[in-house]
Amino acid sequence: MFRAARLHRQLDLHLAEAQRRLVAAVGHVVDVGAELADEREQGGELAGPDEAEPAMARKDLGRILDCLPTKTRRLITEVKLEGRSIAETAALTGLSEASVKTGIHRGLRALSARFGGKGDGTRDG
Repeated sequence: MFRAARLHRQLDLHLAEAQRRLVAAVGHVVDVGAELADEREQGGELAGPDEAEPAMARKDLGRILDCLPTKTRRLITEVKLEGRSIAETAALTGLSEASVKTGIHRGLRALSARFGGKGDGTRDG
C-alpha cells in the first residue's frame, strides 16, 4: 500500500516536471517565432540555428498544439509561429481581426491551463 502511494507521488513529480518542460518549450518557440517575425519585418539576416534543438522543440510543440481545435491551432501557428500579423491572418482565414485575437488568446489560455502555466500569459521559471 505504501509503495503504491510512493510510486504515485513519484509519477506525479515526473508528470509535473514534464509539464514544466512543455510549457518552457512552448514559450521558447513562441519567443523564437516573435524574434523571427521581428527580424523578417526589419529585413535583417538570420543566424543559422543549431538543427537538433529546434527540431525537437517543433516536435514537442506539434504534440502540444494537437490538443487544440484545428481552427485555434491554425491561428496560433499563423501569428505566433509563422509571424503573420493579425490582419494577414484574418484575411487568410476569413475571420475578423477580433476573432483572430480572441481565438489566439483562448488557445494560449487553454494550453497554459492544461500544461501548468500561470494562465496569465507568463511562464514559470
